Amino acid sequence: MKRFALGLVALAAACTSSEYSQDITDTFVEGDRLYVSGTLNALTYDEIAQQILANPGLTTVVLEDIDGSIDDDVNLETGLLIHEAGLDTYVPADGQIESGAVDLFCAGKNRIAESGAKIGVHSWAAEDGLEGGDLPQDDPEDQPYISYFEQVTCPVSFYWYTLEAAPAGDMHYMSEDELLAHSVATEIR
Repeated sequence: MKRFALGLVALAAACTSSEYSQDITDTFVEGDRLYVSGTLNALTYDEIAQQILANPGLTTVVLEDIDGSIDDDVNLETGLLIHEAGLDTYVPADGQIESGAVDLFCAGKNRIAESGAKIGVHSWAAEDGLEGGDLPQDDPEDQPYISYFEQVTCPVSFYWYTLEAAPAGDMHYMSEDELLAHSVATEIR
């Protein structure tokens, strides 16, 4: 959890306080689908929870264009919310999700990506430059992610893959074969 605290301190220094606390995630419902885009932050959980409560017929969360999250703790809780609601996750052909948004994708009961969707992963990094892949697999810093992936029934091996796929300052966009091989996507359309 030290990494989270350091990350939040760095974020607070790098971003204006209004950017962190304002609603920078856009959501809307159309039929049985909840569309999400923007940047996942501390308010995203509440916004998605309200949409789920107000729209009991929802079946799918469509992740359109999300550049990641700025609060890992809340992002994992948001993923658990989606998973516990039994919702599918979906990335359209013109969608692009990165970093923490991929954690949300993994929360889906069924995880569907259209051919052409861009799904980007990379390692996390602490303020001191230490990256997730630099730590042994039994390091306590990894435990929240291990627990999350176990709870949402996405292979924990995928978490380890993300740490090696690209350094924190870069992004690896997964091929359709990689998405299926790591059981990130349950279906490519």
